[in-house]
Amino acid sequence: MLSNGQLAPGRAQNPLAGCIFVGVADKSAFALLSQKVTKAMRRIRRSLPDREKGKFIEADNQRYDRERLCQP
Repeated sequence: MLSNGQLAPGRAQNPLAGCIFVGVADKSAFALLSQKVTKAMRRIRRSLPDREKGKFIEADNQRYDRERLCQP
């Protein structure tokens, strides 16, 4: 920028011309990205020890069923 307030020759006349977040579509894309990042992550259910019986309370999962049913 020159001292009299004009842009130097060869420069873009619009100062926001190179800005990424200018349009409505960009704002909505940013909002969507923000929503995905801040969404709570799904908890993974795992086996928890049952203190009273000394056994494991198993989550409803096929892997646990296969291990339990395949044992002799």
